[in-house]
Amino acid sequence: MTDSQLVNFIIKKRRYPLSFDDYSNFLISLFSPMLIGLGWVMIYFPYCRRGDTIWFLFGGIALILFGVYLAYFTILWLKQNITFFVINNTRQLGITEIAAIVKDNFIVERIKIEKRLHRVTAFTKLFWGQKIMIVLDGPNILVNSRSTNAKQILTLKKDANNIKKLRLLFEG
Repeated sequence: MTDSQLVNFIIKKRRYPLSFDDYSNFLISLFSPMLIGLGWVMIYFPYCRRGDTIWFLFGGIALILFGVYLAYFTILWLKQNITFFVINNTRQLGITEIAAIVKDNFIVERIKIEKRLHRVTAFTKLFWGQKIMIVLDGPNILVNSRSTNAKQILTLKKDANNIKKLRLLFEG
């Protein structure tokens, strides 16, 4: 996919196209049903043997609850990782002004400005390496923040904070 096709896809769908890394991240979501299934087995199996069931019951319930929590967290992370958030361009900012705002308010290692595509890509200096992509779409600014290491799920809060910070900066 060329850069112009990527930008057109982002503008049309409001998300990244799924890549191999994104599909491999979905494998993490298989861990939750495994925990839930193991929890059900822990609850059901002792009833067949007529043994001491109370510890298996509590352990099974704990595994089921943890599996549901993990499934929610994983789906939230996977969705946020590819979704572009829409910010109203109330200040009528141009692509160079957007790049200057990002450069001034984030610890940026490198920034790539593509005026022809109306796109800014910034890479932060933080140890986990955030990639912030901003696409100008007429009256809207499309923003996404994700880890440059696709397997890193601990940056979910940092991604959300980057989006909030950009919303405050762009909307005034």
